[in-house]
Amino acid sequence: MKNNEGDRSLISSFIVGHQELARLLENRVEPTGLTSLEAVVARTILLNRNPTVGAIRAALALPASTSTEIVNRLCANGFAHRESTPFDRRLAVVQLSGPGSEVARMVDAAVIALDSEIQAEADTHASAVTKVVDAIELLAWRERRLRLRHW
Repeated sequence: MKNNEGDRSLISSFIVGHQELARLLENRVEPTGLTSLEAVVARTILLNRNPTVGAIRAALALPASTSTEIVNRLCANGFAHRESTPFDRRLAVVQLSGPGSEVARMVDAAVIALDSEIQAEADTHASAVTKVVDAIELLAWRERRLRLRHW
């Protein structure tokens, strides 16, 4: 991938690709009224059955403040709500409402369709892309571990 300035670095390419992917998803979930990030969080709640905000944050590698803000917006718009667990009243899980479940299923279908389109386009390069993404995730994991050791 080459961005408009001609930078061919992996980092620039992935940043540009991330922005384009967010736009592609947002276009497909536009009828739901959700942003691409809200849509992905709603789908994460659907697929993980009543996760905590921390579990959502971990699943999507989001900053804590971002995951909390997105869940707050989903709750304020009637798509989700928090409920204390019976085991620990301090711990709250996030649950989708009826309309939230419906929207999350629409998002899930849109993600699956978009994923299929991307895989069809990238079929010849899928293995290389997977290796690069795996390497990025490994480096990020190592960096997080290093930061934790310095605390």
